[in-house]
Amino acid sequence: MEDEIIGGIYGIRNVANDKIYIGLSSDIYKRWKTHRMMLNRGKHINDHLQSAWNEYGENSFDFFIIEKISSNNIMLGTEMCLL
Repeated sequence: MEDEIIGGIYGIRNVANDKIYIGLSSDIYKRWKTHRMMLNRGKHINDHLQSAWNEYGENSFDFFIIEKISSNNIMLGTEMCLL
């Protein structure tokens, strides 16, 4: 499944407090790997997500797909609607 290239809107949920980071990618599984790598290194661009990752640990987070989308133009519009 993770070898499959899927574009769309995804979420990273902190199960301890139910807060969700929402993102957009043309390759969700690759993006999740990048998020994990940066978070584990303490170098994530989103300070709030990094702080929560540091406080609660990797096992307190779920990665999930909100919507699969194939067109980049449609993805941008969908992400804005969800925010």
